[in-house]
Amino acid sequence: MLDKDHIRSTEISSELQDRSDVRLQTAYATNMLLRSTTPTINSSNAPREESFDIESELHRRLIINLGRGVGASRLATQTLLQGAADDPALRQELLEGIDDQLRELNRLLDNLMQFDALRHNSLHLEMKPVNLQKWLPLLLAKWRPIVLREGLVWREELALNSLPVHADAECLAQVLVNLLSNALHYTPKGGQVLVGSGATRQDAWISIHNSGPGLSAAERHRLFDPFFASSHQGRFPRGVGLGLAVAAGLVQAQNGRIQVESESGQGCSFRIWLPLTRPPR
Repeated sequence: MLDKDHIRSTEISSELQDRSDVRLQTAYATNMLLRSTTPTINSSNAPREESFDIESELHRRLIINLGRGVGASRLATQTLLQGAADDPALRQELLEGIDDQLRELNRLLDNLMQFDALRHNSLHLEMKPVNLQKWLPLLLAKWRPIVLREGLVWREELALNSLPVHADAECLAQVLVNLLSNALHYTPKGGQVLVGSGATRQDAWISIHNSGPGLSAAERHRLFDPFFASSHQGRFPRGVGLGLAVAAGLVQAQNGRIQVESESGQGCSFRIWLPLTRPPR
């Protein structure tokens, strides 16, 4: 796999790309996103200074993350166009790197839209029975090769009954994607990601454990705050900082709950609980 520092780097040589073009494109895209993801600065229910701080922080982080994704993908495509496509192994590495970047940019857009909907109470849910026995393995099958490709150990311990949960399948998928992305970010090479599931009489649960550096008590208290980032250095550059906040909001919106267990140096375990759908008597 291509070295992450290389594929994610925004230090593009002048021979491959004019960086000013990327920055202009990124700034334009960011401004478009901010128009739909931040509240009006003079909102009646929030002081101007607080709203400005939110907008400023979103703008800063979007510039960094969009610039990184666009820059790295452009570098990879330019390298392919200049002849790397003739080398099958290098071509595969570059294409996988582009796919990684596009996946992260897509997740970023999903989180921005859901963050905006949660903040403004405009989230639309399609709550239906979801059979986790069938649904969960399909989602995990897409993530297993991603985790393995990063040099991590993947384990599954799934034990679900046949009763479905009452949930929005798309939003539930976004919750798990955010938790898996978090595990991927903080688990060092050679570490382990463990996905478990089970059920009680009332609820079904899904857990995601990583063998990363863990969290202090103070960090656990703020973990689901927007823009919060652990003090530990992750495997990749930091994202916008909305993933866990959005995950918690989406779980609560589906009448579920989310828990985290972690100690410094002992990894981190997330568990989400969702109510089972009982058949009519």
